[in-house]
Amino acid sequence: MRNSKEGLTFKYAKGVDFKNIPLIEVDINGKSFIIMGKNGAGKSSFIQLLLSALDTKIRPLQPVRAGEEKGSATVILSGEVGGKYKEYTIDWYFTVNDGKGRIVVTNMEGETVKSPATFIKSLIGNVSFDVTRWLNESKEKKLTTLKQLTGCSDKIDEINLIIKDLKEKKKFKSQRVEEIQAVLKNHGYSPEEVDKYSNPVDLVPIQTEMNEVGKQQQTYDGVVVQVQEFRDMQVKCAGYITKSEAEIDRLGEEIKRLQALQQEEKKAIEGYNADIEKYKTNVEKGEKWIASKVRPSIEAVSEKLNEAIVHNEHFNKIQVHAGQQKEMLAAKTELDGIASKILVEEKKRNDIVSSSQLPIPGLSFDDEQIYLDSLPLEEGQINKARLWDVGVDIAIALNPGLKTIFLHDGSLFDKEHMKAIIEKIENKGFQAIIEVVKSKGDLEVEFTEKFLAE
Repeated sequence: MRNSKEGLTFKYAKGVDFKNIPLIEVDINGKSFIIMGKNGAGKSSFIQLLLSALDTKIRPLQPVRAGEEKGSATVILSGEVGGKYKEYTIDWYFTVNDGKGRIVVTNMEGETVKSPATFIKSLIGNVSFDVTRWLNESKEKKLTTLKQLTGCSDKIDEINLIIKDLKEKKKFKSQRVEEIQAVLKNHGYSPEEVDKYSNPVDLVPIQTEMNEVGKQQQTYDGVVVQVQEFRDMQVKCAGYITKSEAEIDRLGEEIKRLQALQQEEKKAIEGYNADIEKYKTNVEKGEKWIASKVRPSIEAVSEKLNEAIVHNEHFNKIQVHAGQQKEMLAAKTELDGIASKILVEEKKRNDIVSSSQLPIPGLSFDDEQIYLDSLPLEEGQINKARLWDVGVDIAIALNPGLKTIFLHDGSLFDKEHMKAIIEKIENKGFQAIIEVVKSKGDLEVEFTEKFLAE
Protein backbone atom coordinates (compact mmCIF):
# COMPACT_ATOMS: atom_id res chain seq x y z
CA MET A 1 0.00 0.00 0.00
CA ARG A 2 1.43 3.38 -1.01
CA ASN A 3 1.67 6.21 1.45
CA SER A 4 -0.98 8.88 1.10
CA LYS A 5 0.85 12.10 0.25
CA GLU A 6 0.34 15.26 -1.70
CA GLY A 7 0.51 14.89 -5.49
CA LEU A 8 -1.26 13.43 -8.51
CA THR A 9 -0.99 10.15 -10.40
CA PHE A 10 -2.49 8.96 -13.70
CA LYS A 11 -6.03 7.61 -13.31
CA TYR A 12 -7.00 7.26 -16.95
CA ALA A 13 -5.46 7.66 -20.41
CA LYS A 14 -6.84 7.61 -23.93
CA GLY A 15 -5.25 8.31 -27.30
CA VAL A 16 -6.90 8.56 -30.71
CA ASP A 17 -4.78 8.65 -33.88
CA PHE A 18 -1.66 9.72 -32.01
CA LYS A 19 1.54 8.97 -33.98
CA ASN A 20 1.41 5.20 -34.74
CA ILE A 21 -1.41 4.47 -32.25
CA PRO A 22 -4.91 4.35 -33.77
CA LEU A 23 -6.67 3.92 -30.42
CA ILE A 24 -5.65 3.12 -26.86
CA GLU A 25 -7.62 3.47 -23.64
CA VAL A 26 -6.46 2.43 -20.17
CA ASP A 27 -8.16 2.71 -16.77
CA ILE A 28 -5.08 3.17 -14.64
CA ASN A 29 -6.53 4.18 -11.26
CA GLY A 30 -3.14 5.31 -9.95
CA LYS A 31 -1.57 1.87 -10.30
CA SER A 32 1.92 1.15 -11.55
CA PHE A 33 1.99 -0.48 -14.96
CA ILE A 34 4.30 -1.83 -17.65
CA ILE A 35 4.10 -0.92 -21.33
CA MET A 36 5.25 -3.89 -23.40
CA GLY A 37 5.69 -4.74 -27.07
CA LYS A 38 8.22 -5.23 -29.80
CA ASN A 39 10.25 -2.37 -31.24
CA GLY A 40 7.99 -0.03 -33.21
CA ALA A 41 4.84 -1.26 -31.48
CA GLY A 42 4.16 2.17 -29.94
CA LYS A 43 5.58 1.88 -26.40
CA SER A 44 7.46 5.18 -26.51
CA SER A 45 4.52 6.78 -28.36
CA PHE A 46 2.17 5.87 -25.50
CA ILE A 47 4.54 7.37 -22.90
CA GLN A 48 4.82 10.47 -25.10
CA LEU A 49 1.02 10.58 -25.30
CA LEU A 50 0.78 10.61 -21.48
CA LEU A 51 3.33 13.40 -21.14
CA SER A 52 2.44 15.52 -24.19
CA ALA A 53 -0.85 16.51 -22.60
CA LEU A 54 1.14 17.85 -19.63
CA ASP A 55 4.22 19.46 -21.21
CA THR A 56 4.44 21.23 -24.60
CA LYS A 57 8.21 20.56 -24.76
CA ILE A 58 7.57 16.82 -25.05
CA ARG A 59 4.99 16.96 -27.87
CA PRO A 60 6.02 15.64 -31.30
CA LEU A 61 6.11 18.05 -34.24
CA GLN A 62 3.53 15.98 -36.08
CA PRO A 63 1.32 14.10 -33.57
CA VAL A 64 -1.45 13.03 -36.01
CA ARG A 65 -1.30 9.40 -37.19
CA ALA A 66 -0.34 9.07 -40.85
CA GLY A 67 -3.41 9.25 -43.10
CA GLU A 68 -5.62 10.98 -40.52
CA GLU A 69 -6.61 14.64 -40.22
CA LYS A 70 -6.88 14.99 -36.47
CA GLY A 71 -6.36 13.22 -33.18
CA SER A 72 -6.64 13.62 -29.44
CA ALA A 73 -5.12 12.63 -26.13
CA THR A 74 -6.87 12.55 -22.78
CA VAL A 75 -5.42 11.94 -19.36
CA ILE A 76 -7.06 12.14 -15.97
CA LEU A 77 -4.90 12.95 -12.97
CA SER A 78 -6.11 12.34 -9.42
CA GLY A 79 -4.75 12.63 -5.91
CA GLU A 80 -4.36 14.98 -2.99
CA VAL A 81 -3.79 18.71 -3.55
CA GLY A 82 -3.76 20.95 -0.50
CA GLY A 83 -4.92 18.06 1.67
CA LYS A 84 -8.05 17.40 -0.45
CA TYR A 85 -8.78 14.85 -3.12
CA LYS A 86 -8.69 16.39 -6.60
CA GLU A 87 -9.25 15.12 -10.10
CA TYR A 88 -8.39 16.88 -13.37
CA THR A 89 -9.22 15.85 -16.93
CA ILE A 90 -6.75 17.14 -19.51
CA ASP A 91 -7.80 16.94 -23.16
CA TRP A 92 -5.43 17.71 -26.00
CA TYR A 93 -6.87 18.14 -29.48
CA PHE A 94 -4.60 18.46 -32.50
CA THR A 95 -4.80 18.42 -36.29
CA VAL A 96 -2.48 17.91 -39.25
CA ASN A 97 -2.32 21.68 -39.73
CA ASP A 98 -2.00 22.49 -36.04
CA GLY A 99 0.43 20.14 -34.30
CA LYS A 100 0.48 22.27 -31.14
CA GLY A 101 -3.26 21.84 -30.85
CA ARG A 102 -5.49 22.96 -28.03
CA ILE A 103 -5.50 22.03 -24.34
CA VAL A 104 -8.63 21.90 -22.20
CA VAL A 105 -8.44 21.27 -18.42
CA THR A 106 -11.60 20.36 -16.51
CA ASN A 107 -11.80 19.92 -12.75
CA MET A 108 -13.89 17.31 -10.94
CA GLU A 109 -16.77 19.78 -10.66
CA GLY A 110 -16.89 19.98 -14.47
CA GLU A 111 -15.45 23.51 -14.57
CA THR A 112 -13.03 24.49 -17.33
CA VAL A 113 -9.77 25.92 -16.01
CA LYS A 114 -8.49 29.18 -17.47
CA SER A 115 -4.89 29.38 -18.83
CA PRO A 116 -4.58 25.57 -18.89
CA ALA A 117 -0.85 25.38 -19.71
CA THR A 118 0.06 27.69 -16.84
CA PHE A 119 -2.29 25.81 -14.52
CA ILE A 120 -0.76 22.43 -15.40
CA LYS A 121 2.78 23.71 -14.85
CA SER A 122 1.91 25.14 -11.42
CA LEU A 123 0.04 21.95 -10.52
CA ILE A 124 2.59 19.26 -11.38
CA GLY A 125 5.92 21.04 -12.05
CA ASN A 126 8.66 18.93 -13.67
CA VAL A 127 7.38 16.00 -15.76
CA SER A 128 10.28 15.43 -18.14
CA PHE A 129 12.90 13.81 -15.89
CA ASP A 130 14.06 10.54 -17.40
CA VAL A 131 16.00 8.24 -15.04
CA THR A 132 17.64 6.32 -17.91
CA ARG A 133 18.72 9.47 -19.73
CA TRP A 134 20.02 11.06 -16.52
CA LEU A 135 22.16 8.03 -15.68
CA ASN A 136 23.74 8.22 -19.16
CA GLU A 137 24.29 11.97 -19.13
CA SER A 138 27.63 13.69 -18.58
CA LYS A 139 28.83 14.50 -15.08
CA GLU A 140 28.23 18.19 -15.80
CA LYS A 141 24.54 17.63 -16.52
CA LYS A 142 24.14 15.31 -13.55
CA LEU A 143 25.73 17.96 -11.34
CA THR A 144 23.35 20.60 -12.71
CA THR A 145 20.38 18.41 -11.73
CA LEU A 146 21.73 17.80 -8.23
CA LYS A 147 22.48 21.49 -7.67
CA GLN A 148 18.93 22.27 -8.79
CA LEU A 149 17.67 19.67 -6.34
CA THR A 150 19.41 21.33 -3.38
CA GLY A 151 17.54 24.54 -4.05
CA CYS A 152 20.86 26.42 -3.68
CA SER A 153 22.26 26.12 -7.21
CA ASP A 154 23.41 29.74 -7.47
CA LYS A 155 25.18 29.66 -4.10
CA ILE A 156 26.92 26.35 -4.96
CA ASP A 157 28.03 27.73 -8.35
CA GLU A 158 29.44 30.80 -6.58
CA ILE A 159 31.41 28.62 -4.15
CA ASN A 160 32.58 26.34 -6.99
CA LEU A 161 33.96 29.38 -8.85
CA ILE A 162 35.88 30.41 -5.74
CA ILE A 163 37.22 26.86 -5.34
CA LYS A 164 38.17 26.69 -9.02
CA ASP A 165 40.09 29.97 -8.75
CA LEU A 166 41.86 28.77 -5.59
CA LYS A 167 42.78 25.47 -7.24
CA GLU A 168 44.23 27.33 -10.24
CA LYS A 169 46.35 29.43 -7.88
CA LYS A 170 47.37 26.30 -5.99
CA LYS A 171 48.33 24.57 -9.25
CA PHE A 172 50.47 27.55 -10.33
CA LYS A 173 52.19 27.79 -6.94
CA SER A 174 52.80 24.02 -6.85
CA GLN A 175 54.44 24.16 -10.26
CA ARG A 176 56.67 27.03 -9.11
CA VAL A 177 57.68 25.12 -5.96
CA GLU A 178 58.57 22.08 -8.09
CA GLU A 179 60.67 24.26 -10.41
CA ILE A 180 62.56 25.82 -7.48
CA GLN A 181 63.07 22.45 -5.80
CA ALA A 182 64.53 21.07 -9.04
CA VAL A 183 66.95 24.03 -9.24
CA LEU A 184 67.93 23.73 -5.59
CA LYS A 185 68.41 19.99 -5.94
CA ASN A 186 70.81 20.44 -8.87
CA HIS A 187 72.86 23.51 -7.78
CA GLY A 188 75.96 21.30 -7.13
CA TYR A 189 76.99 22.82 -3.77
CA SER A 190 77.62 20.78 -0.64
CA PRO A 191 76.33 22.18 2.69
CA GLU A 192 79.95 23.08 3.57
CA GLU A 193 80.35 24.99 0.29
CA VAL A 194 77.04 26.79 0.83
CA ASP A 195 78.33 27.86 4.25
CA LYS A 196 81.76 28.80 2.85
CA TYR A 197 80.39 30.98 0.05
CA SER A 198 77.54 32.54 1.98
CA ASN A 199 79.45 35.87 2.38
CA PRO A 200 81.42 37.85 -0.27
CA VAL A 201 85.10 38.89 -0.07
CA ASP A 202 85.85 42.64 -0.13
CA LEU A 203 88.12 43.19 -3.18
CA VAL A 204 89.12 46.79 -2.33
CA PRO A 205 91.79 45.97 0.33
CA ILE A 206 93.34 43.37 -1.98
CA GLN A 207 93.45 45.81 -4.88
CA THR A 208 95.03 48.43 -2.55
CA GLU A 209 97.58 45.83 -1.48
CA MET A 210 98.38 45.14 -5.13
CA ASN A 211 98.97 48.86 -5.77
CA GLU A 212 101.30 49.08 -2.73
CA VAL A 213 103.27 46.02 -3.88
CA GLY A 214 103.63 47.62 -7.31
CA LYS A 215 105.11 50.72 -5.72
CA GLN A 216 107.47 48.60 -3.61
CA GLN A 217 108.60 46.73 -6.71
CA GLN A 218 109.40 50.05 -8.43
CA THR A 219 111.48 51.16 -5.42
CA TYR A 220 113.33 47.84 -5.28
CA ASP A 221 114.01 47.81 -9.02
CA GLY A 222 115.19 51.46 -8.82
CA VAL A 223 117.77 50.60 -6.14
CA VAL A 224 118.99 47.61 -8.21
CA VAL A 225 119.44 49.87 -11.26
CA GLN A 226 121.32 52.46 -9.21
CA VAL A 227 123.67 49.86 -7.70
CA GLN A 228 124.43 48.55 -11.18
CA GLU A 229 125.14 52.07 -12.33
CA PHE A 230 127.51 52.51 -9.41
CA ARG A 231 129.30 49.27 -10.36
CA ASP A 232 129.63 50.44 -13.96
CA MET A 233 131.05 53.79 -12.86
CA GLN A 234 133.45 52.01 -10.49
CA VAL A 235 134.77 49.86 -13.37
CA LYS A 236 134.91 52.86 -15.62
CA CYS A 237 136.90 54.82 -13.06
CA ALA A 238 139.36 51.92 -12.60
CA GLY A 239 139.87 51.89 -16.35
CA TYR A 240 140.62 55.57 -16.29
CA ILE A 241 143.24 54.99 -13.55
CA THR A 242 144.97 52.25 -15.53
CA LYS A 243 145.02 54.43 -18.57
CA SER A 244 146.33 57.39 -16.56
CA GLU A 245 149.16 55.38 -14.94
CA ALA A 246 150.26 54.12 -18.35
CA GLU A 247 150.17 57.62 -19.59
CA ILE A 248 152.36 58.73 -16.65
CA ASP A 249 154.98 56.09 -17.47
CA ARG A 250 154.87 56.98 -21.12
CA LEU A 251 155.17 60.60 -20.39
CA GLY A 252 157.81 60.20 -17.70
CA GLU A 253 160.47 61.36 -20.07
CA GLU A 254 158.37 64.29 -21.00
CA ILE A 255 157.63 65.14 -17.44
CA LYS A 256 158.88 68.59 -17.66
CA ARG A 257 157.02 69.35 -20.75
CA LEU A 258 154.00 67.69 -19.44
CA GLN A 259 154.30 68.81 -15.81
CA ALA A 260 151.26 70.87 -16.05
CA LEU A 261 149.41 68.01 -17.67
CA GLN A 262 150.65 65.61 -15.03
CA GLN A 263 149.36 67.80 -12.34
CA GLU A 264 145.97 67.86 -14.00
CA GLU A 265 145.93 64.10 -14.36
CA LYS A 266 146.82 63.68 -10.71
CA LYS A 267 143.99 65.92 -9.82
CA ALA A 268 141.77 63.85 -12.08
CA ILE A 269 142.95 60.68 -10.40
CA GLU A 270 142.21 62.17 -7.02
CA GLY A 271 138.76 63.00 -8.25
CA TYR A 272 138.24 59.56 -9.67
CA ASN A 273 139.48 58.00 -6.42
CA ALA A 274 137.02 60.09 -4.53
CA ASP A 275 134.23 58.98 -6.90
CA ILE A 276 135.33 55.39 -6.53
CA GLU A 277 135.07 55.64 -2.78
CA LYS A 278 131.69 57.26 -3.10
CA TYR A 279 130.44 54.64 -5.56
CA LYS A 280 131.98 51.91 -3.45
CA THR A 281 130.10 53.20 -0.44
CA ASN A 282 126.89 53.39 -2.45
CA VAL A 283 127.42 49.89 -3.83
CA GLU A 284 127.99 48.55 -0.32
CA LYS A 285 124.91 50.30 0.96
CA GLY A 286 122.84 49.11 -2.01
CA GLU A 287 124.06 45.53 -1.72
CA LYS A 288 123.42 45.57 2.00
CA TRP A 289 119.86 46.85 1.36
CA ILE A 290 119.25 44.26 -1.40
CA ALA A 291 120.63 41.50 0.80
CA SER A 292 118.23 42.49 3.56
CA LYS A 293 115.20 42.47 1.27
CA VAL A 294 113.27 39.98 -0.85
CA ARG A 295 111.86 41.24 -4.09
CA PRO A 296 108.05 41.52 -3.66
CA SER A 297 106.04 38.99 -5.71
CA ILE A 298 102.82 40.20 -7.38
CA GLU A 299 101.92 36.63 -8.30
CA ALA A 300 100.87 35.84 -4.73
CA VAL A 301 98.61 38.89 -4.55
CA SER A 302 97.30 38.15 -8.04
CA GLU A 303 96.44 34.60 -6.96
CA LYS A 304 94.78 36.02 -3.87
CA LEU A 305 92.68 38.36 -6.06
CA ASN A 306 91.68 35.53 -8.38
CA GLU A 307 90.62 33.43 -5.41
CA ALA A 308 88.53 36.33 -4.12
CA ILE A 309 86.88 36.80 -7.54
CA VAL A 310 86.02 33.07 -7.72
CA HIS A 311 84.75 33.21 -4.14
CA ASN A 312 82.46 36.10 -5.01
CA GLU A 313 81.13 34.26 -8.05
CA HIS A 314 80.13 31.43 -5.73
CA PHE A 315 78.68 34.00 -3.34
CA ASN A 316 76.45 35.40 -6.09
CA LYS A 317 75.21 31.91 -6.95
CA ILE A 318 74.57 31.18 -3.28
CA GLN A 319 72.62 34.44 -3.03
CA VAL A 320 70.41 33.30 -5.92
CA HIS A 321 70.12 29.93 -4.20
CA ALA A 322 69.12 31.63 -0.93
CA GLY A 323 66.58 33.81 -2.75
CA GLN A 324 65.05 30.75 -4.41
CA GLN A 325 64.98 28.97 -1.07
CA LYS A 326 63.17 31.94 0.43
CA GLU A 327 60.74 32.08 -2.50
CA MET A 328 60.03 28.36 -2.18
CA LEU A 329 59.30 28.65 1.55
CA ALA A 330 56.98 31.60 0.90
CA ALA A 331 55.24 29.67 -1.89
CA LYS A 332 54.76 26.64 0.37
CA THR A 333 53.28 28.87 3.07
CA GLU A 334 50.94 30.38 0.47
CA LEU A 335 50.04 26.88 -0.74
CA ASP A 336 49.07 25.90 2.78
CA GLY A 337 46.90 29.00 2.99
CA ILE A 338 45.22 28.25 -0.34
CA ALA A 339 44.61 24.62 0.69
CA SER A 340 42.99 25.86 3.92
CA LYS A 341 40.77 28.25 1.97
CA ILE A 342 39.74 25.43 -0.38
CA LEU A 343 38.80 23.28 2.63
CA VAL A 344 36.75 26.15 4.06
CA GLU A 345 34.87 26.67 0.78
CA GLU A 346 34.36 22.93 0.30
CA LYS A 347 32.93 22.71 3.82
CA LYS A 348 30.54 25.57 3.00
CA ARG A 349 29.40 23.71 -0.10
CA ASN A 350 29.12 20.38 1.76
CA ASP A 351 27.13 22.06 4.53
CA ILE A 352 24.74 23.48 1.93
CA VAL A 353 24.34 20.06 0.29
CA SER A 354 23.93 18.16 3.57
CA SER A 355 21.34 20.64 4.89
CA SER A 356 19.42 20.83 1.59
CA GLN A 357 16.46 18.83 0.31
CA LEU A 358 18.79 16.33 -1.43
CA PRO A 359 16.89 13.11 -0.66
CA ILE A 360 19.54 10.41 -0.89
CA PRO A 361 21.60 9.46 2.20
CA GLY A 362 25.30 9.19 1.35
CA LEU A 363 24.97 11.18 -1.90
CA SER A 364 27.26 14.18 -2.20
CA PHE A 365 29.10 16.11 -4.88
CA ASP A 366 31.83 18.65 -5.47
CA ASP A 367 32.60 20.80 -8.50
CA GLU A 368 33.82 17.82 -10.57
CA GLN A 369 32.43 14.54 -9.24
CA ILE A 370 29.32 12.93 -7.71
CA TYR A 371 29.82 10.49 -4.83
CA LEU A 372 27.71 7.83 -3.18
CA ASP A 373 29.09 6.69 0.17
CA SER A 374 32.40 8.36 -0.81
CA LEU A 375 32.66 6.39 -4.09
CA PRO A 376 32.29 8.01 -7.55
CA LEU A 377 28.71 7.60 -8.83
CA GLU A 378 29.53 5.61 -11.96
CA GLU A 379 29.53 2.06 -13.24
CA GLY A 380 32.51 0.11 -12.01
CA GLN A 381 32.37 1.94 -8.68
CA ILE A 382 28.65 1.49 -7.86
CA ASN A 383 26.68 -1.54 -9.02
CA LYS A 384 24.03 -0.90 -11.65
CA ALA A 385 21.09 -1.72 -9.40
CA ARG A 386 22.25 0.87 -6.86
CA LEU A 387 22.71 3.44 -9.64
CA TRP A 388 19.12 2.92 -10.68
CA ASP A 389 17.99 3.30 -7.08
CA VAL A 390 19.75 6.66 -6.95
CA GLY A 391 18.15 7.74 -10.24
CA VAL A 392 14.72 6.79 -8.94
CA ASP A 393 15.28 8.73 -5.71
CA ILE A 394 16.25 11.82 -7.73
CA ALA A 395 13.22 11.42 -9.99
CA ILE A 396 10.99 11.21 -6.92
CA ALA A 397 12.54 14.35 -5.45
CA LEU A 398 12.10 16.25 -8.72
CA ASN A 399 8.45 15.27 -9.20
CA PRO A 400 6.57 16.26 -6.07
CA GLY A 401 3.50 17.35 -8.05
CA LEU A 402 3.23 14.51 -10.56
CA LYS A 403 3.92 11.41 -8.46
CA THR A 404 4.89 9.25 -11.42
CA ILE A 405 8.29 7.79 -12.28
CA PHE A 406 9.00 6.73 -15.89
CA LEU A 407 11.58 4.00 -16.51
CA HIS A 408 12.25 3.74 -20.24
CA ASP A 409 14.63 0.77 -20.15
CA GLY A 410 12.84 -1.76 -17.99
CA SER A 411 14.30 -4.55 -20.13
CA LEU A 412 17.64 -3.94 -18.38
CA PHE A 413 16.26 -5.24 -15.05
CA ASP A 414 15.76 -8.78 -13.93
CA LYS A 415 12.45 -9.45 -12.20
CA GLU A 416 13.89 -9.20 -8.68
CA HIS A 417 15.48 -5.82 -9.33
CA MET A 418 12.36 -4.52 -11.07
CA LYS A 419 10.25 -5.67 -8.13
CA ALA A 420 12.57 -3.87 -5.69
CA ILE A 421 12.44 -0.64 -7.74
CA ILE A 422 8.65 -0.74 -8.06
CA GLU A 423 8.24 -1.35 -4.32
CA LYS A 424 10.58 1.54 -3.58
CA ILE A 425 8.65 3.87 -5.89
CA GLU A 426 5.26 2.80 -4.50
CA ASN A 427 6.41 2.93 -0.86
CA LYS A 428 7.17 6.61 -1.43
CA GLY A 429 3.64 7.15 -2.73
CA PHE A 430 4.62 7.24 -6.41
CA GLN A 431 3.32 5.43 -9.48
CA ALA A 432 5.80 3.53 -11.70
CA ILE A 433 5.39 3.44 -15.49
CA ILE A 434 7.92 1.10 -17.08
CA GLU A 435 8.72 0.42 -20.73
CA VAL A 436 9.80 -3.15 -21.57
CA VAL A 437 10.86 -4.40 -25.01
CA LYS A 438 9.60 -7.81 -26.07
CA SER A 439 10.86 -9.83 -29.01
CA LYS A 440 7.37 -9.95 -30.49
CA GLY A 441 3.87 -8.74 -29.83
CA ASP A 442 1.86 -5.55 -30.26
CA LEU A 443 1.48 -2.73 -27.76
CA GLU A 444 0.23 -4.01 -24.42
CA VAL A 445 -0.30 -2.40 -21.01
CA GLU A 446 -0.09 -4.66 -17.97
CA PHE A 447 -0.28 -3.68 -14.30
CA THR A 448 2.88 -4.48 -12.37
CA GLU A 449 1.11 -6.63 -9.77
CA LYS A 450 0.19 -9.15 -12.49
CA PHE A 451 3.55 -8.92 -14.27
CA LEU A 452 5.53 -9.53 -11.11
CA ALA A 453 3.24 -12.38 -9.99
CA GLU A 454 4.02 -14.43 -13.09
